This record gives sequence, structure tokens and C-alpha cells, in this order.
Amino acid sequence: MHAKAISLFTHLSKINIIPLKKAQEIDRAIRGAIRRKLLMDRATPTSFFHLPLEEGGLGLPSIEEFSERMNLRTMNLIANNKNKLIRKAFKHGIKHCEETKDNIYAKWLSVLKEYNLTFVQNDTKFRIAKIKTGNSFDIHTDGSRINQKTGMGINIYDTSNRSVPCKTLSLRINNHYSNNIAEICSIITSINVIPRNSKVTIHTDSEVAIEVLKDRYKGDFLTLKEAFFRTTKNRKIEYEIKKVEAHKDSENIKVDLIAKNATTRDDIFDIRNLLKNQHLLVKDGVVIFNHKKMTITRHLSVRHNKMNENPNFILNQSWYSLNVQYLKTRLTPKTKYFIWRNSINAHINFGKGKSFCYDCGTESDLFHYIHECPGLDSARYFCQSKISDILEGRECLLSHFQFKPEKHHHALHFHHNGITSFEDGYMQFHKDIAKKWPEIQGAISNFVGRSYSNYYIDSK
Repeated sequence: MHAKAISLFTHLSKINIIPLKKAQEIDRAIRGAIRRKLLMDRATPTSFFHLPLEEGGLGLPSIEEFSERMNLRTMNLIANNKNKLIRKAFKHGIKHCEETKDNIYAKWLSVLKEYNLTFVQNDTKFRIAKIKTGNSFDIHTDGSRINQKTGMGINIYDTSNRSVPCKTLSLRINNHYSNNIAEICSIITSINVIPRNSKVTIHTDSEVAIEVLKDRYKGDFLTLKEAFFRTTKNRKIEYEIKKVEAHKDSENIKVDLIAKNATTRDDIFDIRNLLKNQHLLVKDGVVIFNHKKMTITRHLSVRHNKMNENPNFILNQSWYSLNVQYLKTRLTPKTKYFIWRNSINAHINFGKGKSFCYDCGTESDLFHYIHECPGLDSARYFCQSKISDILEGRECLLSHFQFKPEKHHHALHFHHNGITSFEDGYMQFHKDIAKKWPEIQGAISNFVGRSYSNYYIDSK
């Protein structure tokens, strides 16, 4: 079912228009289904569903983001298609899409505008001086990224004289480009420098570059792959790519140093010089290769802003947290209690089936393991002691019945799925519980999880 849904959305996003409102409607329907399944409170912020796990969210993909990403990728593939008729159809559609707004071309333009991107055919020319003589070369390349700066290092040897490079290039590229882009572009640059009709052996330590420059590659760096194959074909270059061991091969050590030195240069080499006649997605002069990273980054930024504007929000806390820590730092006590209570209820309700408890020799359910099984007495006692320590020694009991607290009660009763009347009772008489609730929540969750593990093992 999951694979079928992903396949369907991918297909629809590629060749059809998914209006923004429809994508948002699908996202709302998915969030609603998860809320019902996990019995989550309606006050749970929308961003909680879509933020990644490392930031305390559920990591739920966004159909809106996925649709935009597929639109950008499809537009790039069609504009750079090898079939001339398809390329002409793209140019015509983009040129005349204003005549009717209800088409895929208008949708593509709206996404470009949303992300502040340009998408035009690149006409820049390669301007580095070329080697004029020779027809057999050994090429050593490397890329480096230091202090948020990226450089390329290239040594080219004429096979008739390997003692001294016939050309050395130390080129710095835009700081937004990764080390992998530098590795691939250094190879493409080198084959643009050597004479036509040459035979070359390219030495690189980059497994990514080797994979990208294979005919079967279909990933983010398709434009770089196309530039490489187009150059080798047009300039009639025979090539062989060899993998060398990084920082151990003597020549690799040399080009690595050249690449590192390139990061200190002031002048920037524009890699668009290598991508002539291709349609490129460009933002602020930088070619966008990873559409997924760009769209997800933008949507995460929107989520963060919405969370910061949420009145149910505690400010000045770090985003780098896991789920329980997220609930501890990002939401008010009442809301995080509701979310946790409903989640743990779903967890307990999932265990309503029967298993055979080998400690007691009887058929049992999850309730038995939480409150009755002697095999968990030590864990149960530890849970109650932990809560007591959190609340500075007050007596605490784990209860299986709903208990309304009164001020004169000497013991605090905690239900296994939370505390009863949290906002009306304990919040009124024991205000420190709200502040320390995440620790209490963690202690109960650990014990219920331990009980569920025993229940699950015995039910097999």
C-alpha cells in the first residue's frame, strides 16, 4: 500500500498538475488519519508531524513539498531531453503558457517563482587555456572543502614525460557547492583542457564521481554526467577512469594539496562554463543539483517559523532534541500532557490481546504486566521510586484506576497512561508537577514500554 501510494504520487507529480490546495488537502487528510490512529489531541501543532525526528517531529513527508520537488526534476529532465522534438515542445510550452493558466508549464513557472529560481539555457563558454600538443595523458583530480570553501585540484601529465605536469589547475568554485561537485567538475574541466582526439587515464579517489560518470546513473548530478559524455563525444576523447586510494596515492596527495590551496583564492571559477547548452536551475548564480535538499530546507524553514509564531510555544529553546525532549521544551505543559497521554493510550490499547504470562502461568493481557505480574515488581518499584525522587521524596503510587486528587491525600496516584484530571486537579494542588512532568512522563513511559516488551515476547 505504501509503495503503491508513493508510485502514484510520483506519477501524478511528473505529468499532471497537482494544485497547491489539493496537495495541502492531501497533507491535512494524512495528518488527520495519524491523529485518529494515535488518538492525538487536535491541539498538536501541524509542524510536529513534518519536522524530522532529530528535531523532535514525526518526520512525516509533505505531499506539497514532494509535488514541488518532482515538478522541478521533471522540468529539468524534459528541457534537457536528448529528443529534439521534446526540447522544442518544452520551449514552446514555456513561451506560450500565459495563454492558459491550466497547464503543467504554468505550474512549473509558479514553482520557479516560489523558490526564486531561474531556468534558462546556459550559453557560457569554457575560457581556460588549453593544452595544444600531445594525444596521450594521465590526469589526476581531487576536490576539497575547507572552512565552507570549495576548491578543485588538477594535474595533467603527458605520458611521454611524466616527471613534470604539462598543466596544473587550482580552481575555487562557489562556496555553496559540495566536495562531490568539486570532484566531478575537476574531471570535466580536465577533459576540456586536453587536445581533441586524445586518449586519457583519469585518476580520482571519489567513488561518487566514478558512479556519476557511468551510463546507468540517474541521480542528482545528471547535468554533470551529460556534460561529461557530451564533451568526450564531441572532442573524441577516449578515457579510462581509475580509482586511487585517498591520501595514500602520491599523485592524489599532490592534487589534494592543490585543491586545498584553491579554497584560499579570491577568484571564483563558474562551473556553468562546463555545462554549455544545458537548461540549468539557478539561484543567485548557483546551479541547483539537489532539488530535494532545496525543497525540504524551504519547507522546514516555513515549519520553524510557524512553530515560532504558535502561542502554544515556549521560546528560546534548542531545536536539536528528540521526541520527549521536544515535548518538554517546545509546548506548554497542558498540551504536551494531552499529546503524550493520547499516544500512550494508543500504545496500551494496541496491547489488548492475550498472551501467556510464564511468570504467573496464566493467560494475561498488557494490563496484567503493568499492574499485577510479579516478574515486573522490581521495575514497577523502580518506576514509583523514580517519580518519588523527582518530586522530592513524596510518596507516589502507580494506579490502574482513575483517581481524582484531593489536597489532603498523602500519596500521589499516577495512572499508567498519565495522571487523572491533570489540568483541573494536580495542576491546582501540585503545581510543581507541571514543571517536572517530562521526567515523570519518561519514568512511566519506560516502565510501560518494559511491560509491553514482556507482553510482546510472551505473546509470540
